[in-house]
Amino acid sequence: MHLRTYGCQMNVLDSQIIAGELERHGYRMVEAEEEADAILFNTCSVRDLSERKVLGKLGMLRHARKRRPELVLGVCGCMAELSGERLLAKNPHVDFVCGTQAVNAVAGMLDRAFARRLRTAAGTKHNAAHLVRLCSHFGVTPGAQAGGGEDAEPSAQHPLFARECDETQHVDETGARRPHPWQAYVAVMRGCSNYCSFCVVPYARGAETSRPAGEIIDEIKRLADEGCREVILLGQNVNSYGKRRGDGVTFPALLRRVNAIEGIEWIRFLTSNPQDISDELIDAIAECGKVCHQIHFPLQSGSDRILRLMNRKYSYADYVYRVERLRTAVPDIALSSDFIVGFPTETDGDFELTRAAVKDIGFASSFIFKYSPRPRTKAAELADDVPADVKKKRHAALLALQNRMTLRAHEAQAGSVQRVLVEGPSKTDAAMMQGRTGTFYNVVFPGSPALAGTFVNVRMTRATQLTLYGVPATGG
Repeated sequence: MHLRTYGCQMNVLDSQIIAGELERHGYRMVEAEEEADAILFNTCSVRDLSERKVLGKLGMLRHARKRRPELVLGVCGCMAELSGERLLAKNPHVDFVCGTQAVNAVAGMLDRAFARRLRTAAGTKHNAAHLVRLCSHFGVTPGAQAGGGEDAEPSAQHPLFARECDETQHVDETGARRPHPWQAYVAVMRGCSNYCSFCVVPYARGAETSRPAGEIIDEIKRLADEGCREVILLGQNVNSYGKRRGDGVTFPALLRRVNAIEGIEWIRFLTSNPQDISDELIDAIAECGKVCHQIHFPLQSGSDRILRLMNRKYSYADYVYRVERLRTAVPDIALSSDFIVGFPTETDGDFELTRAAVKDIGFASSFIFKYSPRPRTKAAELADDVPADVKKKRHAALLALQNRMTLRAHEAQAGSVQRVLVEGPSKTDAAMMQGRTGTFYNVVFPGSPALAGTFVNVRMTRATQLTLYGVPATGG
C-alpha cells in the first residue's frame, strides 16, 4: 500500500494511524506508488492548492487504471469529509472515500474495495502476475462480474460509499505506525469550535473534543517505555483543551502531568490560538523543564480590521501583550506564526501593518499563504477582491522579510552550544547528521547515523536562512 499525506501534523498522525491499522490487517506499506496495489491519499482542504494537487494526481492515476484495472484508489481526510460525494461523482475511478472521523475503518473499506475491484478487473499484459497474486490472497475469481469497468458508478456498485463517508467514529490513536521510536505525535484533542472566517477545519473535523487526560497520559507512558524521548501534543487549539470536559484538567495541568513522565525529555505542542493563551499556560511553559522553548502562535494579520473580519478574537495590541508576557517568562522562546495575505478587502495599509508586525515582533519563522476562499466559510461569502498579482507581490514581500528575520535569528545562535535531538542523516550529505534544537532550529553537524534518536550538544559555527551548522561540543 502507498499512502500519500497532504497538510498538517494532524493529517500526518492520521496517516500513521491508518498505516498501523493496515499493517495489523496484513497490508505492507511501500514508498513507491509504482510498487503498490492500492494508493491512498490523506487529503487537506485548508488551502485550495492542496486540493488541486490531489485532483491532479487522481486524474493521472485514471490512466494507470487502464494498465492495472485491479489497482485500488482511496481518498481519506478533509476532502473526503467535506465533499466525498462530489469527489466520487467527478472521479468514478476512485474506489472509496473515508472522512476524518473514520480513519480506523480504512482497512475494512480497503478489503471490500479489493474484492469489488478484482471481481470486475480484466487481465492485461501489464497486470497478469498482480491479478493472480491478489485474487489468490483475497479468494476472488478474477473478472467474475465482467463489465464493471474502471469507471463504474459508485451508487449501485459500491454501496459503502455514502454510509462510510459520513460515518462518525471515535478515533483510536494508540496503534499509530510512527517512523521513529524516539518521537511521537499525540493528539490531545480533535476538531475546532472557533470558526475563524477563513478556516474550513470546523467543517472538516467537527466540533472541538478533548481526549480524556488519563488516556493521553497512559499513551505517553507506553511510548516512553518503548523509547520515545520527544512528544508533540496536537490539537487545532490546544489552549482550549479540557474546557468542555468538565473534569478540571486544563492544558497547563496536562502539560505538568506529561512533564512528570519518566523517559520523556522534550515536549512540544501546537497549535496555540492567541485569543486564549493564559498566564497559567505561560507559567507552565516556564516552569516545566521538559517543555521546549518554542511556540507556534499564529497572528494571521497585523491589521485589527482584518483580524475582526477573520473572526480572530484578539487585537494586535492583545497579541503583542501576550508575546511580551511569553518573553518575560521565557526569554529564549522562539516564536513562529501563520499569515494570510490578500484576505478580502485587505488594503495596502492593512498589509503594511502586517509587514510592520513581522519586523517588530521578530518571528523565528512564519508560514505565509495567499488567501483562497474555502467552501462553507464566512469569508467565502465576501468578494475575493484582492487581485491575484497583488496577492503574489504581497506574499513575496512578506516572505522576503521573514527570510531576513529568520537569518538574523539563526546568526544570533553562532557560538552557542545547544542540545540537539538527532533525527538522522542530512538529505544532502550522508556524512552529516540533521536534528532540531529545543527552539526548533534545524541543525546539521558531522556525525554517525548511530546518533539518530539521541541528544548531542552542538556548538553552532555558522548559519544560513534555512540551517544552523555546527560541530559536536567537547563532552557533548
